[in-house]
Amino acid sequence: MDKNEIKKDLYKSKVFATFAYYDGDAGKLYYNIELFGEPYMFPISVIDENKLADDLRGAKFAAEIKGSDLNRWIIKALDANDLMKLS
Repeated sequence: MDKNEIKKDLYKSKVFATFAYYDGDAGKLYYNIELFGEPYMFPISVIDENKLADDLRGAKFAAEIKGSDLNRWIIKALDANDLMKLS
């Protein structure tokens, strides 16, 4: 998947991401989102080296969030090979 195409799809589709669960052992929030009409799941790390992750400063997380507001974490998940396609 291309990063720019993902960003375009998020803004064009106006899709919302929905909270799936929190993994306390890994310190990650998991969200589901539809990209290009297909369901995906991605993590957001909330803990980094036993402290709040730097990119969370000022961020608010709800049960539903506009996908475009989460694009930095979706791209991070893509880069880390953590963007998981759901069946």
